[in-house]
Parts: sequence; C-alpha cells; structure tokens
Amino acid sequence: MLLGKNLSDEETAEKLMRHRARIMPAFIALFAAIHMVAARDIMKNGSVIDVSMLSWIVMAGVLLVVVATGGSIVMRRPGLREFHDDELMRAHRAKAYTYGFWVMMLGGLAVLLGSHWISAPIALLIHSVLGLGTIAATLRYTMLERHALKQ
Repeated sequence: MLLGKNLSDEETAEKLMRHRARIMPAFIALFAAIHMVAARDIMKNGSVIDVSMLSWIVMAGVLLVVVATGGSIVMRRPGLREFHDDELMRAHRAKAYTYGFWVMMLGGLAVLLGSHWISAPIALLIHSVLGLGTIAATLRYTMLERHALKQ
C-alpha cells in the first residue's frame, strides 16, 4: 500500500513526496561514502574504472535523475505525474540545479587556483568537483522539499 492504490492521485503524490524527503538524506550520505572510497581508490590506483568508481557513477546518475524528474520517471499513472510535476516542484528542481552548478563552478575555480601550488591527479580533481556538485544539488533539492512539506 506504499503507492496508495485506494488514495487519490493528489494524496499519493504527497505521500511519495514525504517518502522521498525522508529517504534522500540517506542516499546522499551513501553517495558521500561511495565518493570518498572512490577518491581513495583514485589516489591509490590512478584513474582505473573499478567497482567503487562504477558505483559512484551509477549513484550520481540516480541522484541527478531524481533531482531532474523528482522521481516521476517511474510513475505509471498519468494523473499522478500532474500533481508531482507542479510549478513548485519544477522551481525546486531549478534551484537545486542552479545551486549544484555554482558549487561546481566555484570548485573548478578553486582547483584552478590551487593547481599552482598543489599537484593532484586530474581524475581526482574532476571526480571531486562533479561529486560536490551532485551532493550540493541533491542536498538543496531535499532541503527545499522538506521545507515545502513543513508548510
């Protein structure tokens, strides 16, 4: 009864939003842990694609798809998508991506400035900037959703 077969589309969309708002911090923490393991592997082995890097890529993709679609990509009922993809949710997604973009831009500038004094593998730098942008966008989206639920 997770999806609420006996509930209206509006009630089901709100229930899904509450579930997503509760579970997203755990996904962000899991992604951060995978991010650190993959960064350690890059430092140790170079830019070899291994299990930790593949899991990082998959998890980053999943988180970015959730932010991009709000999870509506898996919804089968058309009426449910209407309630789930309203103006407020689109605004939250746009703000989250803007936030992630700026974190990545500032991270890139920091890497560029720091490259004059510190040398690091380019794979590690790109991994770090993309990971921080993904975490920032997902975290911002989760915060906006949780704030909307409180109102």
